[in-house]
Amino acid sequence: MRDILFTPQAKNDLIELSEYIARHNLKAAQQTVHLIEHSILRLSLIPGIGHR
Repeated sequence: MRDILFTPQAKNDLIELSEYIARHNLKAAQQTVHLIEHSILRLSLIPGIGHR
């Protein structure tokens, strides 16, 4: 498995997105962050997934 490195800006963007969504729906914010992190992990394992 490849190491996943987030730039400081990427980390900040994810936090800001989560905080924005959480203002209206905490569970949706948690699910969104989980989905993004899961998708990034999948891409690190199989970089060409979805690419044609």
